[in-house]
Amino acid sequence: MDSGGFFCNNKECRKSISGRAWATVCSHVVCHSCGSKTLDKIPTSCPACDTLLKKQFEVLNLDLDPSDEFKSMIVAGLRPETILEIAQRGMSFWTYQKYQDLLFNEATIQALTENNEILEKHYQDLIEKRERDLNGLKSQLENRVQDIERLQKRVSELTEILAEKARQHQKLQATNEDYRRKLEFTTLGNRLKTGDNPIATPASERRLQGSTMGSFQFGMFSSATPKVSQAAPRTMPGNVSAMPRNATGKKSFGLNATFAIQLLVEL
Repeated sequence: MDSGGFFCNNKECRKSISGRAWATVCSHVVCHSCGSKTLDKIPTSCPACDTLLKKQFEVLNLDLDPSDEFKSMIVAGLRPETILEIAQRGMSFWTYQKYQDLLFNEATIQALTENNEILEKHYQDLIEKRERDLNGLKSQLENRVQDIERLQKRVSELTEILAEKARQHQKLQATNEDYRRKLEFTTLGNRLKTGDNPIATPASERRLQGSTMGSFQFGMFSSATPKVSQAAPRTMPGNVSAMPRNATGKKSFGLNATFAIQLLVEL
């Protein structure tokens, strides 16, 4: 049967009471387990409110589900006003217990509400912090994307500059090769002008004699002096007709640079 819905008033216990229980004159009830530890001997103190209990009937070990015989005999022979007073005190005890349960539940709800508010504020702060962190990461990501775009643009610019430098390098190489050839031709012409033989092989000498010199023979270096007609001299590259004379008074075969370059071109 229902025991009245009592809960152990010991704050460390608070379990539902069934069967036997301990009741005190201060209107508290504790379970059989808690009462057996503190209320089995007189004097003692209430485990709920620490009230001193030193009389015999200030603590009772009750059966919360009494038998019919007990119910018949507990008030037997008592006057009606005594029975009503006992019933009134019993109702007061029950009302006080329900009031205590209500206060305990309200305190529990209040504590849970406060804890819930604390947790809600804590998690709200965490959410805001995470949102700030997320916004910061998004900003960093946008900055990194912009940096990547700038680097890609810079790489493209450097690639174009490198290509232009490569073209300029090739152009400089070609110009340098032209200058080198011109320098070689100038050097060759100077050597021919001074009388040195720049042709290394006899085959080159024979090609030079056969394709360009014509009737001019290398025998001009002999003791015989060729006859020169009174007609206008034949115009040839390098002004061959105005050849200088050597120490013996004979004409020497001194070719100037222009004539030497023309010979090389024809070869």
